[in-house]
Amino acid sequence: MRNTALAPDAPETFEELVEIGTELKDAGDTSEVLAMAVGQEGEPFRMNALFTSAGGYLFGQDDTGTWDPTDLGVGSDASVAAMEKIAEYGEDGEGVLRRSIDVENDANLFYEEEAPFFVAGPWNVGDANEAGVDFEISPIPGFEGEAPASPYIGYHAFFVTEGSANSALAQEFVTNYVTSTDFILSLYEADPRTPVQNEALESVSADDATIAAIAEAGADGMPMPSIPEMGETWDPLGQAQAQAIAGGDVREAMEAAHDTIAEQIGQ
Repeated sequence: MRNTALAPDAPETFEELVEIGTELKDAGDTSEVLAMAVGQEGEPFRMNALFTSAGGYLFGQDDTGTWDPTDLGVGSDASVAAMEKIAEYGEDGEGVLRRSIDVENDANLFYEEEAPFFVAGPWNVGDANEAGVDFEISPIPGFEGEAPASPYIGYHAFFVTEGSANSALAQEFVTNYVTSTDFILSLYEADPRTPVQNEALESVSADDATIAAIAEAGADGMPMPSIPEMGETWDPLGQAQAQAIAGGDVREAMEAAHDTIAEQIGQ
């Protein structure tokens, strides 16, 4: 999210975002360059956009895009280099990313116009509107000359429980009704989230600029890995990233996280 009164144009790179935000902070127009939650324990969910842009990766993928838990990349040279680049904007560097900004205060920094930029999610749109902030949604910018920023994409799905009393009826419902455009549009009308079906998304985007912008912002995103091993990564990786932002030894922190995750997933 971008406060258009403070930053009329969307930055094309993270470096440009920092430059604009720093000018506003130095002029006394804001108190922060960027509202991006880091926290004392790290926020890998939010950090993934910058982490991937700089070349870091969590798990590898095969030629079909299937996640490969045996290819753990947290302690790889590429991931260490990515966090070293991110750490340049941490507490011992530019001071843009700080542990004092967390999920308890990041949104309010933006709503109260203390930060021109906010790494947000669709769940923040309603509160931003209520706060009266003039904002636009655009993709999280990646680093100059590097890959696009790739934020995690979450999604809702229907699952049929195996062996339930009504599994045949449930299968019929999921196969022949859930996939229809009219049904997807009815879900949107009940709860205006971005539809995942293309026809429904096109229909909604024509009338809802916010949905269209969210879809565009997620174009370079990656679905969150849906493998069981993913659950073992959050705490170790978050702690390593927080240590890097604090100015600690990046390689030591990332390799320690790698070892912890590897042990927990049986590698």
